[in-house]
Amino acid sequence: FSGGNSSVWVTDGTVGHLSDGRYGLGGVSLTASSAGETVSAEADGDILKLCYLQQPGGGSMEIEEDGGVIGTVSTDGDLSAGFFTYSPQPGSHRYTVRTTSSLPVRLFGWISERNAGVTYETLGINGAQASMLADWDENILEAQIAERDPALILMAYGTNEALSPRWDAAEYRKALLTVVARFRKAAPAATIALIGPPDCFLRTRRGLVPFPHMEEVIRVEKQVARESNCAFWDWRERMGGPGSKKLWVEAGLSQGDYVHLTTAGYQMLGNTLFSDMMDEYQRFLAVRVAGLMTDRVAAGI
Repeated sequence: FSGGNSSVWVTDGTVGHLSDGRYGLGGVSLTASSAGETVSAEADGDILKLCYLQQPGGGSMEIEEDGGVIGTVSTDGDLSAGFFTYSPQPGSHRYTVRTTSSLPVRLFGWISERNAGVTYETLGINGAQASMLADWDENILEAQIAERDPALILMAYGTNEALSPRWDAAEYRKALLTVVARFRKAAPAATIALIGPPDCFLRTRRGLVPFPHMEEVIRVEKQVARESNCAFWDWRERMGGPGSKKLWVEAGLSQGDYVHLTTAGYQMLGNTLFSDMMDEYQRFLAVRVAGLMTDRVAAGI
């Protein structure tokens, strides 16, 4: 999957460029207010979806596949999340959105997926904190989550909060509860797991010191997980506990900033998280089978 866009689109949602909270699941939106502006993507999925904002006075856009128009969409209407869905022929295709007037068109993003297999989506914003998502438009967010219909939601926050000079435990707890509740409402059947922050150090004149609010962040996340009936995966503990980041740096698994991992480190993290989840799933299956066998015996089957 690859893409690009013409130069006059305005991006909202990133840290320092927040606006009205009407963003895509990736936390950003693109807006153009002139004709002929384009956004393109190349993909080979079985289903293509374009997510956009429907709004009063919204403009129109043409959607092309390999240079031919496959649809015209008006974004004018009551404020809501809009979706254009298309089923292409097999193979890789280049898709282009082209605005057709000076009325505003606001895009949330593309989705390309196959009819079989597991769909996973990695969504993140550099520097994000949970409070940002709590400020998003609830109806727009809920509609997009419901459209994706996830089975598992992993929410990873806390690193930026643990370093924030404006840290407030009560406010963080409130924001995290709000975010979890919104996802739970939009996807009531989904399992939600909170991912705690990794071990991190701050460079100072006195040398390396732990992030100042790390202990409090992890404590709040454990509390929220219990109260919200979510799983909790303690990233810091799983990587070796407090102080372990130094060993990861020495092993080439973490960058020299003592915060971000290297490619090899993130791969190890992903494999470990997946392995831990699958171990729990196997335990669940074993308990389920044992319960079914007990029921069969009790019923005399």
